[in-house]
Formats: sequence, C-alpha cells, structure tokens
Amino acid sequence: MDDTVPLLISVACCAGFTVGLYCGYQLRKYDESDERNERARAMSYSGYVHLEECKILRTREKAIQILYQGERHWIPRSQMADDDQYEEGQDGVTVSISEWIASEKGIEVDE
Repeated sequence: MDDTVPLLISVACCAGFTVGLYCGYQLRKYDESDERNERARAMSYSGYVHLEECKILRTREKAIQILYQGERHWIPRSQMADDDQYEEGQDGVTVSISEWIASEKGIEVDE
C-alpha cells in the first residue's frame, strides 16, 4: 500500500481549465499506529515533565540549580515553566521542565 500523497503547490485557472502544479515531493499519510509519531504526539500535549519534591539550591539569571532524587541539575530558565516563581532554599516544590531538557540531562520521571 502506498502511504504517500502528492503535494499540490498551486492551482491556476486559465481559459476555463484548471491546472495544478505538483512538485516532486510527497507527504506521508498520518497513521495513528505509527510508533514514530508517538513521541511527537506526547510532546504536543504539554511538552513538560513535572519533577516533584525538588529543592531549589541556587538561582541565577539564566539557570536554576535543583536537587531532584538526590542529584543536582542546572536547568536553563528557558526550559522551565514559570521560572520566576522559585527562590533559593525552597524545598518540596514541583518544577516543570521541558521534556527535551529532561532527556538531555538524563532525568527520569516516575509516571
């Protein structure tokens, strides 16, 4: 079964005839059972993971250091939700970080 469709770039009407201009590329049809789309769909819902019971160790202009499950991690503020709500010394807080930075830092979250 062919799972691609031609991509229509433009349609023009000339002297009563409709002319379509196609390019050589094809789009792949979306298949819900396709495992390659699983991660993309999961990220599109929120894009964040929630780290519970964190301690805020240090805050800097561009990053915050947290203690999560006994490990210290510097998290860029650009990869956090509501990064301005944290203060040094806070304990037992939930920190929401992007799935990407969690993966980059090797942070595993219990679901």
